[in-house]
Amino acid sequence: MSVSKVFSFVALAFFFLIISTAVPVGTAADTAESHDDKLFLQQAANSVSWMIILGELAQKQAARSDIGKYGVQMADDYRKHLDALNLLARQKGLSLAPDKNETRLNTTQFFSRKFGAEFDRDYISLMEDENNFLVIRYRQEAQKGLDADIRAFASEKIKILEGYVAWAHKILLDLPKPVLK
Repeated sequence: MSVSKVFSFVALAFFFLIISTAVPVGTAADTAESHDDKLFLQQAANSVSWMIILGELAQKQAARSDIGKYGVQMADDYRKHLDALNLLARQKGLSLAPDKNETRLNTTQFFSRKFGAEFDRDYISLMEDENNFLVIRYRQEAQKGLDADIRAFASEKIKILEGYVAWAHKILLDLPKPVLK
């Protein structure tokens, strides 16, 4: 067998090896990307519960009235949101567990020790980030979720969540810039 024939055979074998392993990997990636609706409901409930707690802290610890109002709105709106999530989960035969995320617990403790202007910037910045994360997660679920009811729920909440992001961003832009030493 000539070197070119051996090379062609090896190249062809390598090509088929790549193709045969790429298909399962692609399929596994697609499966991983197709969202587990139960996981979505659990993560959404955990995030929403945390937003309620932080909103309550903002009502007590913010220096600026607009941040206090934002906190009131977050706590009130997210309580309703959580009720709807729990109802949807029950309709699907699911039970949502309490959040045990250590990072959230530590962050809540961190925020509970801050007051006034120090609290304001950190809180509203976190609210912009967390609500933006929820927008992304809800958009993913609306597009790729398997359950039609859960997809519809996620889809109907996206505009509201985007409003929270925009509101937090506007407040953040209005805050005095920190002075660097």
